Amino acid sequence: MNALFTLFVFIFVIGVLHQMITPIQWVMMSDTVEYGEWKYGKRLTGISFAGTLFVLKLGLALGGALIGWVLAGVNYQAGATVQNPIALQGIGFLFTIVPAIAYLCSALISKRYTLRIDFLNKILSDLKLNA
Repeated sequence: MNALFTLFVFIFVIGVLHQMITPIQWVMMSDTVEYGEWKYGKRLTGISFAGTLFVLKLGLALGGALIGWVLAGVNYQAGATVQNPIALQGIGFLFTIVPAIAYLCSALISKRYTLRIDFLNKILSDLKLNA
């Protein structure tokens, strides 16, 4: 019981930390819209946000499908009181390895984000001058 409680606390903390970062995605999105206007002279807010929402929904769909694929692959038996050891490993894989890979990919992609505060201030001042 103690290990289960620790697991739930750990998952809760990870969820809270993840949700604290989520608003940054939308700030970064608006920064890229301003960068696009500065670089190409077109403000494509609707297309940018629609594209982001599409990719978000696609990721949620693929994530849900991945759960089903892994559970089917490890012969998970719904309603069984005891799962086979491979099914338990598959569930552990879904709780640990898959999120770790996803967070690592997010971190690697985020390193390529070059719109830092000094550069953004230059973009905003240039846009204000050209308005």
